[in-house]
Amino acid sequence: MLRSPKFANIFGYLEAERRRATPFAMGGPTASGAPQIPQASSATQDLQQFMVMIEQFGEMREVMEDIRDLLEAWPQHLRVINDPRDILDGVRVLNEIEADSRINR
Repeated sequence: MLRSPKFANIFGYLEAERRRATPFAMGGPTASGAPQIPQASSATQDLQQFMVMIEQFGEMREVMEDIRDLLEAWPQHLRVINDPRDILDGVRVLNEIEADSRINR
């Protein structure tokens, strides 16, 4: 295969590149120049969507912190106060309403 004229140019090119370039294992580049991502590529769109999601998560975090602050201010101890006078006053009001709402014959 090395002596075949069909593949001689390919092997010559590969050998020249091998001698010219610094191998990747020795810190050589894998491609010339910086990679360019076109503006309309799916990677760019994915990155933009990811950045939008990060902003939304930041807003959600602020809301959750506000909710946490409100919950910390929520009463933690509840008491039941049973005053019989309040009950008697309520019964009296109910009796008055019932008496006023009767149809007189």
